[in-house]
Amino acid sequence: MTVVTDGVHLAADSLVELHAFAMRLGLRRGWFHNRRDRKRPHPHYEVVSRGQLKLALVLGAKEVRPRELLAVSRASWERAQ
Repeated sequence: MTVVTDGVHLAADSLVELHAFAMRLGLRRGWFHNRRDRKRPHPHYEVVSRGQLKLALVLGAKEVRPRELLAVSRASWERAQ
């Protein structure tokens, strides 16, 4: 599985992996964003501090451009459907 960050958001290949990784970072499940109201949902968590970003990278998250993160996020949503 791949977990990615653009420095602000966190997404993964699967929603299960995303939630597990977020829990390791200390992110609350209530902070999960899914944008169900839009035509193109992109499930993600927001990385709100430098400490969380550094830890995400130490734990194996790959830093990518925002466009790549959206592609991973949207693909995980489609697989979950």
